[in-house]
Amino acid sequence: MSLFQRFPWLRSWETLLLILLVVIVGYSAATTLNYLSADSISDMFRLSIEKAIVVVIMAFVIINAEIDLSVASVMALSASLVAYFYDQGSPVLVGIAIALLVGALCGALNGFFIAYLKISSLVVTLAGLIMYRGFARILLEDRSVGDFPDWFTSIANDGFIGMFPFTIMIFVVLFVIAYVILQYSTFGRYVYAVGTRLYPFQAA
Repeated sequence: MSLFQRFPWLRSWETLLLILLVVIVGYSAATTLNYLSADSISDMFRLSIEKAIVVVIMAFVIINAEIDLSVASVMALSASLVAYFYDQGSPVLVGIAIALLVGALCGALNGFFIAYLKISSLVVTLAGLIMYRGFARILLEDRSVGDFPDWFTSIANDGFIGMFPFTIMIFVVLFVIAYVILQYSTFGRYVYAVGTRLYPFQAA
């Protein structure tokens, strides 16, 4: 019996990704001074934390054997809405509420075309990528909006627990919730089952 037959997890995509991650981190740590220091790790998280949060949610979509190409455009539209309404004199919290509502509506619109009209998620979200980004461009054009309240900017920049900002805590909480749902809930099993049904070769 070969090694891969005895340990089938060795030929999984997850193992390949883990090996690549270890190689990249190991090479970076060996060639970059203080790469694994607490300050460096905190800075890396701070600069890319919004992408990490999106990845947690996108895991459900990808496990379900679908894709969402419009996620970055929805983020851009939501951010533009916060900036637009704040620029018009509305409180930041009002802009955040509107941005969350519009983001949810964008997801519901994508879901309607995919689930009920049976259009490929690749086609629907590619169209959404263009459309949502266009709406964001209409709102702000080439203008930039700044001078947000200190509490708003400190969410992503200032330390909340030690040197780690509040956004990292959001990521940790969402990661734990997503893990529990996917591994221990009926809904999580259903997500895996749908993805396996659509692409049964993945279960082999």
